[in-house]
Amino acid sequence: MTLLMGAGTSIVTNMRISRASLVLVFLLTALPATTSSAQIQAPPINGECIEIAKGYKCFYGPFKYSDVDQDGDLIFSGFVRPPDASGYITSMRAALEDADGGFVPRHAVHLHHAVWLNTRKPDMTCDNFIAPDLLPYLPDRFFATGKERTKIELPDGYGYHWDNKKIDGYPFLAPTWYMNTHLHWMHGDEPEEVYIRLNLGFTHDDEADGVTDVRPVWFDVDNCSDSEFDVPGPKDPGNNYKRTWDWTMPEGGRFVTLGGHLHDGGRRLKLFNRTTKEMVYVSRAKYGSKNPADSGWDLRKMSAYSADPGIDVAAGDVLRLTAVYDHSRAWKGVMGIMIGALVVEE
Repeated sequence: MTLLMGAGTSIVTNMRISRASLVLVFLLTALPATTSSAQIQAPPINGECIEIAKGYKCFYGPFKYSDVDQDGDLIFSGFVRPPDASGYITSMRAALEDADGGFVPRHAVHLHHAVWLNTRKPDMTCDNFIAPDLLPYLPDRFFATGKERTKIELPDGYGYHWDNKKIDGYPFLAPTWYMNTHLHWMHGDEPEEVYIRLNLGFTHDDEADGVTDVRPVWFDVDNCSDSEFDVPGPKDPGNNYKRTWDWTMPEGGRFVTLGGHLHDGGRRLKLFNRTTKEMVYVSRAKYGSKNPADSGWDLRKMSAYSADPGIDVAAGDVLRLTAVYDHSRAWKGVMGIMIGALVVEE
């Protein structure tokens, strides 16, 4: 399997990607080499999406050990190829594979995070963007994953619509997604290269009668930034460190899916409706042993919610996301993110 990282992509080592730098990379990779409007072309994209029964398998890479920094880290930001048809995404799950299609275990290469942005739609919770002449909004952050590899699966009859047509008024932007990922080689150069595989459940438009569209809602305790924060020096064992973020719902509706992303050391993510005084959902971290410290805080999974008709919220409700981490030691560069699939009320 050979997929080229051509122009229009960026591999960055030994640095965090802040919102400003991600936007800068987005601009640099999206803008053509010339300012002549007659020569503007669609941005290059990489990878491939292969249609399978009931969906697609998309492959992005290769990400090579030869490109990592001295600490074994590799960060990639760039345009990637989406499915070449319009329709509804009904499930999403990511994994790492080697060049032969074999599964890459988490102790070999650590998937710190991977996030996909849809340039067709604006993001709901981070609506400020510094390049209105290029794109009138921050692209929609519709899926993210990490070490836990949590599968997001919408209830039957629901989907996230992907439109592979060009945006009116921005003809130079081809139908494309944008991806940011951080990989860490744990034990030297094995494997020499990896690919990110994204499995998508997918219903084509011509087969989608009765499918209800959902809108991703990105909750993040460090929203509109690099999504990372540090848990400071240790407290007594059993103590927790909490970080919160509040957001006011601009529209009402119902959440049919919710799932969380934490790092090693994370305990749970709580989404609480401060207006109604009700818990919306708690996504809990699952480790290799009942006492996480016994397994070295090796995060295995995050719980997720998926149900119809879902959990009601109203326009104006204030929702608080709380990320809860172990505080028996310091944790660097962790995250606290929950993504919801909202059916907006009509």
